[in-house]
Amino acid sequence: MACEQLCDVNAASDPALQAFLGHGPFGPSTLQAPTGIGGFDAEYHPGAGQLVITVRGSVNLMDGLTEQSGSLVASHTDLDQAAIDGNLIADPAARAAFLADFQWGQDTSAWVTKVQGNVERTWSNHFSFWVDKPGWECVIASVLVDIDMVEGMSRPNDHVNIEAYKCPDDGAYDVGAYVASGTGGTGNSMVLSSRDGMNSDERTQQGGSLLQREVGPFGVGSARLSNDNRASLDAFAADFLDANNDGSNPITLVGRASSDGAAAQNERLARQRAEAVSAYLRAKGVAQTRITVQLGGTQGADASEAWRRVDLVVGDGRAQDVASHEFGHVLGLTDHYDDAGSDADGDGVADRGGTISGTGAPAGTLAGHDNLAKQIGVSGGAVYENNDNIMSLGCNVAPANYATIGWALQTVTSVPEWKING
Repeated sequence: MACEQLCDVNAASDPALQAFLGHGPFGPSTLQAPTGIGGFDAEYHPGAGQLVITVRGSVNLMDGLTEQSGSLVASHTDLDQAAIDGNLIADPAARAAFLADFQWGQDTSAWVTKVQGNVERTWSNHFSFWVDKPGWECVIASVLVDIDMVEGMSRPNDHVNIEAYKCPDDGAYDVGAYVASGTGGTGNSMVLSSRDGMNSDERTQQGGSLLQREVGPFGVGSARLSNDNRASLDAFAADFLDANNDGSNPITLVGRASSDGAAAQNERLARQRAEAVSAYLRAKGVAQTRITVQLGGTQGADASEAWRRVDLVVGDGRAQDVASHEFGHVLGLTDHYDDAGSDADGDGVADRGGTISGTGAPAGTLAGHDNLAKQIGVSGGAVYENNDNIMSLGCNVAPANYATIGWALQTVTSVPEWKING
């Protein structure tokens, strides 16, 4: 029996279900999750079985550098070095070209439209919800996230006000992205760089993924790990723990070889190199079940030593979509990435052995929305871990990332039994 028909049958004997289905839209309500960050509107349509999450935002597009009285001036403190470097350029044409990389020009609406589309695609329709209540199992909710962004002046009911600073596309200079929360679901602020409008595939193609690393070069005809190789793998193992031992943080090792030598020997070397890396990681405590060895061999290779290596890919390896990550904070989610600690001795390695530091927390620490995730049926909750999750270092939406969306559904409908499919 179709779900809609089943609901009709059940409603005939359950006045509460009948009233729910005939209620009309629940909301819209402006909400801020119990995490105390972000804000959005939530509206559930029982007839369509759809939850609509709306985020209204204004965007102020800022030139990263301006010219004032013959000097380049930074519009944000993170670009102070760019201003210093630009002012040292003596050639007028080169200086003008440098400045142009920090100025928006005329075509700004395309950037706004692209960010809006990226964020909507990232957050909509990954998982649905159902009601875990006898006779109500037929009640469902798909999820549509609608980003309503306009350029210019903020509106009184905007959830977030965004400042986007124009920076070079190559990432030579950047402004750190962040969200600062308001109160009651509105008045949040966000800072982005223009390159944060790139989607994950574009950033990955530019080499911007923290989920991809290389170990090498190996010696000619050798699969022996050098001391430098071991140090790199020590840091990699520290950076990419499986924090809750659920096997959800897979690693793919791709063995490679240069084009010198016989093809059969190179294929064998490539596999031996990947297997040497696998053995070392297992000795460092990485579970064998997390590791997959693949053979890249000499595909696309030349004779340079750069091809005598092993590629390490965590999850699907794609870079974070930064704007979508920051909008995750507007949805009330905290970060998921592991902070390996400060670099007290300045050697480039964080205190707990890793290479990644930031605003996260040690691996395994419960994220701020952990309890909300468990309330919608995510048994593992939400923990800090470097992985390919959108609220960590990647671009993929996991069930725990729908924690605040599920809470909003429970809140706006006054039905606490909503659970996630997935």
